[in-house]
Formats: sequence, structure tokens, C-alpha cells
Amino acid sequence: MPLFPYRWAVIANGRALTDELANAPDDKFSFTFPTGKLVQTDYTVGPEILTDRFHVPIVRTNLSRNIGAIIEELRDEMLQAFRVSPLNDQTKKDKEVNVPALATVQQLIARITNRIFVGQPICQDEEFCRLNTVYVFDVVKAATKINMFPDFMHPRILQMNGPDALPVCISRSLPVILDSNGYERSEEGLAMRLLNINLGAINTSSVTFTHALLYLATHPEYAAILRAEVENVLDHEGQSKEGMQKMVHVDSFLRESAKLNAISLTSINRYTLDNYTFADGTFIPKGTVVASSMYSTHLDEKIYPNAHTFDPWRFVNSSGKSDTGKAYTVTSAEFLSFGAGKHVCPGRFFAANELKAMLAHIVITYDVKFEAKANGVRPPNEYVGTSVIPNTTAHVLFCRRV
Repeated sequence: MPLFPYRWAVIANGRALTDELANAPDDKFSFTFPTGKLVQTDYTVGPEILTDRFHVPIVRTNLSRNIGAIIEELRDEMLQAFRVSPLNDQTKKDKEVNVPALATVQQLIARITNRIFVGQPICQDEEFCRLNTVYVFDVVKAATKINMFPDFMHPRILQMNGPDALPVCISRSLPVILDSNGYERSEEGLAMRLLNINLGAINTSSVTFTHALLYLATHPEYAAILRAEVENVLDHEGQSKEGMQKMVHVDSFLRESAKLNAISLTSINRYTLDNYTFADGTFIPKGTVVASSMYSTHLDEKIYPNAHTFDPWRFVNSSGKSDTGKAYTVTSAEFLSFGAGKHVCPGRFFAANELKAMLAHIVITYDVKFEAKANGVRPPNEYVGTSVIPNTTAHVLFCRRV
């Protein structure tokens, strides 16, 4: 398929091939090459993000294993972020606020996420949050333009289209990442690493949450069930890790939204470093991009009955608990939103708790719906290559309940 801008790709369909691809050895399949070519790391975010991935174990251990300790910080920053956002928690009850969905979510997530990454007061610096948000678009635009031209022209295209957020980021105070060395300990190295961690954290979480927000606006009738669950959990568990785990309807709502609207048409993108033969006999020559089809998997009627229909409680069992192995962060060959196998997204636990906290806050604080002219219809997604983006012009009305 020619959707990949840098070359053709072979798509592995089905559970068996997806599992095999996800768990294939790194000496056979490269995880970094497809990312490097798609984002043109040599000319945009810097090659170090792939050649020295020291941030991954930091996210996997320091961040993911301390979710319980940071939830209160997340909630505190979230409440402050909502108060100064266009939604403004100080508005009077029953007053509707019309906001652009994706842009508003990006502003919120940039601030909330960086409460953990850099702390206060930097996470509340509007220019700091703005540059981290626009950096995403700068990189995507630059990479898209670079990929339109042959390799020998890439340096020249970069000169005309490269991201320009780095100088501003360097001017901000940055925490020292103790596990880094050499270039990574320099101001520029730290700034680039922080920008690139935010590139993944802000972009994927913003897109994912906006999809869910648009479903909430499309189906406001589901808010009552979510609200009842959140209020019950907060009464008994407070805003804790254990409480988050008991928000099974909130969890299912987000997982179902991600099932129908993943951030990409494909997942588990790899590049063959040597000739490879799959267990079914399919031969893949060296130098081939191979990926799994996320959309055909998530829309497979054999896996998910009525797969094309938004069913927010699909992953809640009859006793009102999360189906075993069906929590939002659980990955498999049947749910690929966070990838699968050895290179599964290391930040998924942090992201899931952040998004659950935001959805919980919204349903107990606001009623959400579309503008009248939308007629209650969810606006269509937008596509850039294999990327899936919630409608960038969609507006949502928030009406304060309490």
C-alpha cells in the first residue's frame, strides 16, 4: 500500500500475523526505522531520539510505576487548567461556552502533562505550553514536506520548513535528567528531549481524548451513567489509583472510542533487517516496511460484534466490572491503540489515568453537546496519510452543571 510516504508497505492482517510481528526479534525487524522515516527524525526532531532512547525506561519505570503518587498532582493541575481555560470553571451555572474541541483539549493536556514532566511554575507558562503544542504541527508539516522529495533534497527542504520551537524551549528552565550524558545533558539536548517526549504525549493524548469528547457530545445520554459511576467512586475512594481502576465505565468509554478512532490506520510498524518468513509461509525480503492494520482489526465483526457501532459499555461485563483483560491499557493482537509486543507504548498507564481524570471531571461538571447547526452528528475524521485526526473544525458546547 502506498499510504506510507517513504515507500510501499506490506500489511499483516489477522491475529496470528499481528502477534508474530509484534513479538518478532529486533535483529529481524527494526522498530525505529519506520518512525525515523515517517517523522524524518534526522531533519526534524533529531536522530538522538531514536539512537539513544534513554527516556523510554524513565517513562516505563519512574513514571508508570509511580502512578499512584502522581494522581493527586495530575488532578490538582487539571482543576487549575480548567479554571483558566476557555471553559472557565468560575462561570455561572447554565451558561454555555462554545469552544473548538481539539485546540481546547491540546491546551489542557499540554499543561496537565507538563505538571509531571517539568512541574510548576513552568507547566503554567502559556508560551511554554504553546510552543510544545505547535511543535507537534511544525514537525508533522516539515516531515510531510520532506517526504515529498527525494533523499538528496531533504537537507534543503529542512532549511525552509524546520521546526522553530527549540530556541524558546532552551530559554525556559529545564530539569536535569540524571540518566542522560554528553549532548543530552546540554541545554539543547534537554530541550530537544523534552520537546520530543511532549511530541508523543500531547499529540496522541489530545487526539485520543478529542475523539472521546466528540462521542460524548454525540451521545449526551451516556453522561448520566458515567457521572453516577464517578460520583460513587469519588465518594468511596477519592481521587486515587484504586478509584481510577474502579471507573470501569469511564475506562470502557475511552477504550471503545480508541477502538473506533485510533491515531493511525496501522500499528506495529516495522522494517525488515533481513529476509523473513512468517509462520504461514509468507516471505518478506530485507528492506521491507511491514505493519499491522489497526482499523481492519478494530472493525472486525468476528472480534467485535457490531464493530462499527459505538458501544461505550462494550468492555464492561454483566456484573458492572471491567471484562478480564479488557481494561483500556491492556494490549493484544485485537486491540492495537498502544501498539503491542515488546515495543508497546511505555506511557500508556500515565496517559490512561490522565484521560480518565479529565473525562470524569467533565461529566460531573458539565453537560456537553454540539452546536445546533451540527444536528447532533459527529463530524467526520480527517486523514493525513495513515494518521487519523478528529475533525479540526469541530466545536463543542459546555454548560456548567455545578
